[in-house]
Amino acid sequence: VRKSADRGNAQSQYELALLYLKGEGVPYDIGESKAWLHKAAAQGYDQARSLLWQSEFNSFTDELYGLNERKRLNLLPSW
Repeated sequence: VRKSADRGNAQSQYELALLYLKGEGVPYDIGESKAWLHKAAAQGYDQARSLLWQSEFNSFTDELYGLNERKRLNLLPSW
């Protein structure tokens, strides 16, 4: 996956981002995950765009309502 992602394959970039997000086969690294998501999204990969949007939305709601309120409302992603 890494070689294909390095060559610019958007789907591989997205898949590598998920591996970093989950810490599967690579160390958990949210920054690295977002970097790969941005690369895939820049190429128009819709799943990467969607995950970035969810990430930004969750950050916004964390600031607006606080993490505990989101937990209470069961709005946390299930990954």
